[in-house]
Parts: sequence; C-alpha cells; structure tokens
Amino acid sequence: MSEKKKIRKLLLASIVAGSIYGGGALLFGLPVSYNVLLLDGVYTLIGAVMSLIALYVAKYIQAQDFERFPFGKEALMPLVVFIQYSIILLISIYGIIESAFSLLHVSDGMIDPIGLYFSLVGTIYCFSFYLYLKKKPLTHPFYWVELEQWRFGFFFSLGVVGSFLVSWLIQASPYGNFAMYVDPIISIGITLFFIQLSIKELKAAILELTSSTPKEELRETIMTIVEKELRAEEVIDFVLRTAKVGNQVIVELDVVILPATPLDTVGQQDPLRERLNQAISQQISGYSLWLNINFVGDIKWAYSEE
Repeated sequence: MSEKKKIRKLLLASIVAGSIYGGGALLFGLPVSYNVLLLDGVYTLIGAVMSLIALYVAKYIQAQDFERFPFGKEALMPLVVFIQYSIILLISIYGIIESAFSLLHVSDGMIDPIGLYFSLVGTIYCFSFYLYLKKKPLTHPFYWVELEQWRFGFFFSLGVVGSFLVSWLIQASPYGNFAMYVDPIISIGITLFFIQLSIKELKAAILELTSSTPKEELRETIMTIVEKELRAEEVIDFVLRTAKVGNQVIVELDVVILPATPLDTVGQQDPLRERLNQAISQQISGYSLWLNINFVGDIKWAYSEE
C-alpha cells in the first residue's frame, strides 16, 4: 500500500476513534460537571474534526493539477497544521479562563465514580490507538500531528484519572474541603501544556510556510550526497539550497562549470541530474523530492541580487 493510501486510512481511523471517545467523554462529563473530563472530550472532538479536514486536504493535495499548481500543493500541509493549532490555542485560552472562574467559584460535592471508570477506560483506549499509529510510521506531516494528538490524549486521560484519585484522597482526609480545588487546578495545568504545545507547533508551521531549511539531519544527508557526486565530476564551486514544505523537500543546486569541461554539455549534465535524483530520493524516500539543478559559468548567478 502506498504512503498516500496509508495516510488516508490512518486519518479515517483517527476520525472514527476520536469521535467515539470525545462523544463519550462529554456524555459522562456533563452530568458530573467535571472540568477535566469535559476538556478531554472537547479536545478529542476538535481533534477528530481537524483529522476530517486533514483527510480532505490530503486527498486534494494528491490530486495533480499542473495548470493551477505547477509547484504542487504541499504548502497546504503546514497551513492546515497552522490552522489546527491556532484553534487549539484559542480553545486553550478559553479553557484557562473557564478553569480560573471555576477555581474562584468552586462548589462542594461528592466525586462521581462513573467519571473515574470512564477515564480509566479512556486511558487504555487512547494508549492503544497511539500504539496502533506508532506501529505504522510515516513521514507525512499529518501522521505526526495525529500521533502527537493521541499521545497527548493518553496523558490527558491519565491526568483525569489522577484528578479523580487525588480528589478522593483529599476528600477522605481532614482536609476534605480542598478536594473541590483539584479539578480546576489540574485543568489549568493541562491547558497550559496545550498552550505551550500549540505555540511550538505554530512556530514550526510558520517556518515551513516561509520555506525555511529542514532539520540539520536532513540537510546533512542531502549535502553528503551532493558533495560525493560533484567530487567525482571534479566540481569545486556549487551552491546548495534546501527547504521543506509539508511533505515536500525542495533541493536547488547551482553548479559552477568551466568551459570545455565534460559538464559543459547537456549530454553530461543530464546523467548527473539522474544520479543525484536517484541518490537523494532513496535517502529521503518518505518525502516528495523537488530537485532543480542549474549549471552556470559564473557563481554570481547562483545568488539573488540584493
């Protein structure tokens, strides 16, 4: 099965699994008015909606349209990720405000054990789906978003279980009056983590949207291949640019050649292109490669004018 089909299958499975768990969390959280459980349900349902959007975008990107998108549609991937985490950030800010209000206006009451039972099941549920995704590793950006969401969903559910247990322990102690504060405090802590995560992912998405260089490991892999091939052709000067946009790695190479040398003919240039294309594609097989190689006589043409 191709990676395109795999990512669509995983997104569809995530949508179904997220809708079931998110709906269940709200169903159990509303009667007991437990903030952490409600937050868990809301975030999971939002994740399912975002997975649905990602599924549609993934199909749209994979549909070729050279006339309107000659450079591909991969830029839509970081754009979707940016929108997803922007929504999470806004809801997280709302969650902080709501939890702070609850902290200031706590109401005394017994902890409903039904919420704890559901959270225990939810912890196992999220962890199981996380393992399911992890056993099917892909390099697609949407895959990593889904994996991160379910990993955090597991820790979130675990936090809900901890919230119930801590509340019960405090309720059974001489300090029972403080049990009511556990739920809003843990809600604030979890939401702050969501805010930190959202800002981190938003920064990464913005860098990709502006065609920034990929991670050092990927750059070094490409540089090693280029240096090896050009050394064999006795090329001294060249300029290499790399960028990563969504699942596409863009490689632009400007090679300086001297007159009356082997690479001064198209017949020699094309085989070099072919070797570089094959070597780089094999090393970054999980990505889509956009390779552009230019041959110039003066290195000044390798740099944009200021």
